[in-house]
Amino acid sequence: MKKKVLSRLVVFLLMVVMTGLLPITAFAENGNNESVLTQATPGCSYQTHVQNVGWQGFKSNGDMSGTSGRSLRLEGIEIKLDNQGYDLGVSYQTHIQNIGWEANTNRGWKSNGTMSGTEGLSYRLEAIQIKLIGADAAKFDIYYQVHAENFGWLGWAKNGESSGTAGYGYRLEGIRIQVVPAGQGAPTVTTALPFYDKNAPVEPENPTGDLKVSYIDVGQTDSILIQQGDHAMLIDAANNDDADAVKNYISNQGVSVLDYVICTHPHEDHIGGMDYIVNSFNIGKIYLPEATATTKTYQDLLTAVANKGMQFNSPTPGKSFMLGDATCTILGPINWDQAELNTSSIVLKVDYVNNSFLFTGDAEAVNEQDMINAGYDLNVDVLKVGHHGSTSSTTQSFLDATSPSYAIISVGAGNTYGHPAASTITLLQNDGIKIFRTDLNGTIVANSDGSNITFNTTPTNSTPVEPTDYTVYKTTSGTKYHKDRCSYLSSSKIP
Repeated sequence: MKKKVLSRLVVFLLMVVMTGLLPITAFAENGNNESVLTQATPGCSYQTHVQNVGWQGFKSNGDMSGTSGRSLRLEGIEIKLDNQGYDLGVSYQTHIQNIGWEANTNRGWKSNGTMSGTEGLSYRLEAIQIKLIGADAAKFDIYYQVHAENFGWLGWAKNGESSGTAGYGYRLEGIRIQVVPAGQGAPTVTTALPFYDKNAPVEPENPTGDLKVSYIDVGQTDSILIQQGDHAMLIDAANNDDADAVKNYISNQGVSVLDYVICTHPHEDHIGGMDYIVNSFNIGKIYLPEATATTKTYQDLLTAVANKGMQFNSPTPGKSFMLGDATCTILGPINWDQAELNTSSIVLKVDYVNNSFLFTGDAEAVNEQDMINAGYDLNVDVLKVGHHGSTSSTTQSFLDATSPSYAIISVGAGNTYGHPAASTITLLQNDGIKIFRTDLNGTIVANSDGSNITFNTTPTNSTPVEPTDYTVYKTTSGTKYHKDRCSYLSSSKIP
């Protein structure tokens, strides 16, 4: 009878093990060669794809994967689980530079060794969430700790919490992962900073590198390259004919990835070369106002972005994002008029420690007043003068609000528009503002170390271009005027 009971018990236990209800490794022998139950903890292995290094090979049980302290970004991660016979798996997602959380895209959560991130596309990982799945998930906690740019090791997160600096521009440089029995508590390793999960960008205590702003000499158009550390942003891309010049300038600065691209508004002298730029560089986010145009230039841009599988982001006044250690805040447009595309211009303020820059596109006086009325902090060191120095922008009240020390005017030599206007130059000079002009200075490069700003050229005592007589044509709607030889004149079928 005892043998039958023992035989049935063995068969029962084998069935339990085979169905996964009890791990094989939960059995061991004691000193009397009798089977006893023991606790078996699943193991976790993981490897990261590191900038300029590639896949590093798998680490496990709390060992660091990455290059903490070497300032190389993590670009991808694979996580595997040795479940020790438990009904257990691992699921994870990363917050990717300019893409966001994978679960909010068609990428979705990854699991059991699938790559999360953008291996080979040079986008940094900014945060991670990891969780256990399966019937036995409640029996264990999975802890993970990241090394974040400028912050060092952050505190342990667990079971799906966000660890990192999601959306604020700081790269992950290393990670540790460990599975422990539920309730045991976090692993004990080196001292770490408190868990970071803020709702607003935070300036790092020790920013790295300078902020470099290049106002590229592209004649009677706009194109500005902003660099901070290994991060870069382009504001506008001049005319169609300037595409090669803009692309070459960017490449010559050692830039291969544009974290952000800002198309201030749909005029050809601002977005003409942008389709070529989109096709030439890896790009994170691209911004375009909601105003539209019917020109071929505008359609070319839409096509280039669609062919790259990207979507435009609409500007939201008051929203901020990080370009490396610089904080970029969208200030406009607050209101705009489809009939006046200049009023749809994206206005961007860039703060780097104690220095500030304002980029206005072709924003007009009405936009300037909107920003003043909104109560924004408009005080800056450097102002990119709106609309090439036209009389339609740069009011005295706006200069009072911005109080710049330097003004940059992107303008073409001998242009027929009379830019910059004599009245604009007078306003700037009367306020004691140092003036730089691309028609007189060429490409203007400003460097900020966070406290001081230096330029590659000297301010010029500008002599206003005397306005000249020219013919203008009124559109059939009566809302727009085009000068002779304007690029939009032929598309309006006038005269």
